[in-house]
Amino acid sequence: MNKVLLTAFICLTIISLNAQTSGHNPDAAMSSCAQTISIHGDAPGASDLDQHTIASIARCHVQMLDNLQAARWFEKIADLPECNPDYLLEYGQCLKSLKLYGKAKFYFQKYAQSDPVTGNQFMQSCDIAKLMLQSEPMFAVSTLKANTPYAEYAPVMAGGKLIFNSWPSTRQTPGMHTIIGDEASIQPFKGEVEGGMSHLRFSGDGKYVTYASNGFVNGQRLYSETPGTEIYLAEIMSSGKWSKAESMTLSSDVYALGYPSLSANGMEMYFASTMPGGKGGWDIYVINRNGDKWSTPENLGASINTPGNEISPFFTGDILYFSSDWHIGIGGFDVFESTQSGNKWGNVRAVGYPVNSPKDDIDFTWDATQGCAYFSSNRIGGVGSYDLYKAVPQYNEVQINVMNKENMSPLDNASLSITPGGSMAYFTDANGKATVNQPASGEREIVVKKDGYKEQKIKLGLVSNSYQVYLDPVVETVAKTSVIQKEKETKVESKPVVTAPTSKASEKPVQKTVTVQTRMQEMYFIQIAALARQSSLEPYSGLRMYGDLILYDDGTYSKVRVGSFPTEPEAKLVLARVKSGGYPDAFVVKQSVETTPQKTIKSSLVHSSEYKVRLGTYAKVGSFDPSHVMHLGEIESYRKDDLTIMLLGGYTDLTAAKEARDAAATQGFADAYVVMDKGGVFERVR
Repeated sequence: MNKVLLTAFICLTIISLNAQTSGHNPDAAMSSCAQTISIHGDAPGASDLDQHTIASIARCHVQMLDNLQAARWFEKIADLPECNPDYLLEYGQCLKSLKLYGKAKFYFQKYAQSDPVTGNQFMQSCDIAKLMLQSEPMFAVSTLKANTPYAEYAPVMAGGKLIFNSWPSTRQTPGMHTIIGDEASIQPFKGEVEGGMSHLRFSGDGKYVTYASNGFVNGQRLYSETPGTEIYLAEIMSSGKWSKAESMTLSSDVYALGYPSLSANGMEMYFASTMPGGKGGWDIYVINRNGDKWSTPENLGASINTPGNEISPFFTGDILYFSSDWHIGIGGFDVFESTQSGNKWGNVRAVGYPVNSPKDDIDFTWDATQGCAYFSSNRIGGVGSYDLYKAVPQYNEVQINVMNKENMSPLDNASLSITPGGSMAYFTDANGKATVNQPASGEREIVVKKDGYKEQKIKLGLVSNSYQVYLDPVVETVAKTSVIQKEKETKVESKPVVTAPTSKASEKPVQKTVTVQTRMQEMYFIQIAALARQSSLEPYSGLRMYGDLILYDDGTYSKVRVGSFPTEPEAKLVLARVKSGGYPDAFVVKQSVETTPQKTIKSSLVHSSEYKVRLGTYAKVGSFDPSHVMHLGEIESYRKDDLTIMLLGGYTDLTAAKEARDAAATQGFADAYVVMDKGGVFERVR
């Protein structure tokens, strides 16, 4: 087949794929995708295809669960000057799923030139992923004997049986199956509906059951945006039989939905959908039962839902588990958990390694009877396209009570992290309490922080499961005093200043001389690199979360630095995070700089917007953890004397800023508030 015919054939196949997808025919779409892949191979001249055709072929490989081949096709176009930025993002995601974090970060950096928020988010995820993979396992994960060379997914325990979806395999019937006991007995599920069911879920009291019509196809990614699926609900009678399943009438020809889950009493239903008005692609929603009627869908908000995709919710009554491809994690879809305070969700954190992998980890369900979890994954080393896994916790639950040492009042939204190897952060509730997961293998140290209080460290033993922590309040001016003591010299300069006329009879401005006092002050910087020639800081833009990014030319080299920091300990604190983020050769340098009292320095990270969310003021900028709020807006920093003000920006109106403020409060920034930026002066919006 010559190059012209090959190009035409591929393009027609891709057009056919798009048409069939919009026509709600996933099997046909799957066939077209497979056909596209089967005809191109390493065909002569394939590399001469236009970038959009090549990207479509790569996307087919992603949908067919072959990210290695997808990466090879994206590689053909990723370095083209005219490459579509979206393809850079997708290429980076393929590389990340292959654990090629350094290379993935490079292409996320390139993508950040067109979308700084998303680019920086995924750059940060590459750094965190490496740390998570090196952390101590929080679960013992094992495969199930039920797995076949095809797809098994959507597991859930009910009545002592594990129910799951399975595609045609060595078993005679596709659809749902059950596992009884030690997996020796696997048989078709005998429900009240013939086939077509996916993600069967029961209420905790066993009175209700919900499921979605099955829109998935074996051999492709279990993440379909095909519209037309519906969610159903049935009541389970005392005899064990189901009432007639009723449609929840949520289906649409415009958007997709699925992944239903019921609360313990069956009065709430959680599900995922791409319906308009969400935060990103797939979002998680809840509807509430009121008599025989259900409320309209309510989005769970920006703490849960992101510009990416959130799917497969499972609510235990205390914890909401879900999968996300945006919240910072190891791979594609990672499993996260969240708790609710009042009617707001927050405290989102990754379940951790090895439940989470570089691939897709979804359908996480918790079985309180056995004290273990089940989930499905397409990770490397599995038997089929998706396999079932069992996860047994390898940690102890420890309750921490955090209080103000002066008046013994509880401190809410204090952050707690376990070291070493602690990749998850916890936050106290309104009563100053938090339950943390301590690895069961030995003693650990927990670091407790809250803005305005001295950091406290305590050791967690293996005997006690409850600890009291008392934090001392601090005053922000303490750090300022220590900086002033380090000043070496003072320089006085006389500068002419033009002032307004002092008399109505004066026609000319009066020029007078005022004295402006400047100081030479020792400050600390983190040096990242020293290059012979360097005119752009763009490759290092991900470092702006730690401070101002500076290019310092000493006449011989262009030195890339982050700073400044008023004390060496503060610089070293940030240095540790910079090194773990992929710059192991970074080090701290000291330099005298000229400063003017009360001068406010605006960070180069700032993006202009009228409304912003003020997160807090930090004497130690290294204590600011951006990972919990990066998805809420653009992180900005302002320096005033020796203090750093951290904000979120990029909002088009006051409503968006207030919504981000509420979401930030659930992530540990209880004192956050909305401000209006008036030329670098922040005025609080009441």
